[in-house]
Amino acid sequence: MHMPRMIVAAWLVAYWVVMMTRNLAIAPTVSHALVVGTLLALQIVVVVVAAGAARGGWWYVAAQTALTYGPPAFLSGMWHVGSGFIVATLLLAVHHWIRWPLSIVAGVVAAAVHTSWWPAHTVGDLAWPFVAALNAGLACFILVHMARLTGRLHATRDELSRETLAQERLRAAVRLRGALGDHLSAITAALERARDHDREAAHEIRRAAGLARATLGKVREVAVGHRDTSVPTREPPRPLLMYGALVVTLTMHVWQTQANIGLQRLGYLPLVLAVAFLQVGVVVWPRHVRWLLPLQAALSLVPMSFLGWEWGAIAGFVAVSFLLKVRPPWSFLLAGLVMTVIGTMRIPAEAAAGYDAVVVRIYWVAGNLAMIINLYGAAKLADLAADLHESRERLVRMTVLTERLRLSRDVHDLMGFGLSAIALRCDVLLRTGHTRADLDGLVELSRRVRDESYAVARSSGDLSFPEELEAARAVLEAAGIEVDIQVSGHPPAALAPVLRESVTNLLRHSVAMHVTITCTPSRLTVVNDGVRPAADSGGLGLANLRERVTSAGGRLATELAGGRFTISAELA
Repeated sequence: MHMPRMIVAAWLVAYWVVMMTRNLAIAPTVSHALVVGTLLALQIVVVVVAAGAARGGWWYVAAQTALTYGPPAFLSGMWHVGSGFIVATLLLAVHHWIRWPLSIVAGVVAAAVHTSWWPAHTVGDLAWPFVAALNAGLACFILVHMARLTGRLHATRDELSRETLAQERLRAAVRLRGALGDHLSAITAALERARDHDREAAHEIRRAAGLARATLGKVREVAVGHRDTSVPTREPPRPLLMYGALVVTLTMHVWQTQANIGLQRLGYLPLVLAVAFLQVGVVVWPRHVRWLLPLQAALSLVPMSFLGWEWGAIAGFVAVSFLLKVRPPWSFLLAGLVMTVIGTMRIPAEAAAGYDAVVVRIYWVAGNLAMIINLYGAAKLADLAADLHESRERLVRMTVLTERLRLSRDVHDLMGFGLSAIALRCDVLLRTGHTRADLDGLVELSRRVRDESYAVARSSGDLSFPEELEAARAVLEAAGIEVDIQVSGHPPAALAPVLRESVTNLLRHSVAMHVTITCTPSRLTVVNDGVRPAADSGGLGLANLRERVTSAGGRLATELAGGRFTISAELA
């Protein structure tokens, strides 16, 4: 994020050169140069400090006013004061609507001070210091403000991602409660009645088994629903400040160009306005830049052949368009050529008003360069803000979709296992009879499944492999399935959801009598001998397993051979 600061720094340096050359033109001495250069540097320091200050704005305005008008009041000679810095400080440091009318007042004061030294002979002479002060202040304010905006957008990306994640989890919790909460509560209530009322136990157990199987279907619907990829987007910020910079700078340079040509020669005004309009078009309508840019280049550069320096104040606009719309290095080459033409054009002696030719030339080039940096910086920072907004939107979308995928997997895997276990144990109790301890265990299991449905929307649902292994053994043995478990080392938690979903699929889709579970620190294999013909057809369960294993850097393999179905997950 160094580009915004570099643009602001480049404009401040260019403006410093402009003000230095204006003062050296009237008093070309070393002592005057040192004093003016130091004062202008101090003014820049005040602007920079004020831009980053959260309070004390009026003190910065007072300091800037003292630096601007204090030296001319106590030192002899005439000065070109940096009144634009007062406007910039007002706009950056004073966080109140009063800063806008006060900026107008600062411009009026600048015009009054200027005309007290250099009497105005025309309306243009009177208006110029006012317009120049406002233009410089607004340019500085807009560039710094846009730099702040891009910095905030960049700094708040992670914060926005966390906020989006919290909102998505809240919405998921509400959806889960609405879709599954009543079903899970009904299962728990049925099992509690079976435990507390022995006469109704068989009926309530059968009812709980039916509800568990119905809720399993609902779980699948909810899991699929969480894979919705539609994510609402926010409108990008409108670059109003960039448009403001464009309008203010164009207005100033249209005025300057027409004043150079002569207010009595208004026949050139339509051409001047056309160039300004094309500059707006190049920035605002990028789709039409293929024909707007050549037309702007022609209207900007051709009149220089017969108007000379009088046209130079507006010819630099095309350099801005080259920098914005042409790819490097051609953009820099074309902009450099334009600046070379502007910088080397002949300035008549009457236009220089008797000032040193070198100083006038530097002032001329620096002024055009400041204008180019101003327009380029505002437009570029607006583009950067739009790019950052788009980046934030992509981050939000990725966060939402990743969280929905996690919820989809966890809802299917975590709750599917618990509900399958409830249904299976209910069937076993209906066949073999039940004790109060059996029903206490079922009630506890149903409550745990219900709690998991609430917790799944709040966390990533990390599982403990040893606990899952014991739960798998208990559920399979309760179903009358012979279990052979072989464990070596310490299998990681990443294999726990693979084990859970493998057992859930086995209970729902097979008629197995024997299951072999083999675990190592990097591999899990589950083999059952009761697979149905459609068991390896895929589905959400196996899709979830593949996603989990792949995201952990491993791979999942399935095999159907000789009536045995094998799921094998291997981590890297």
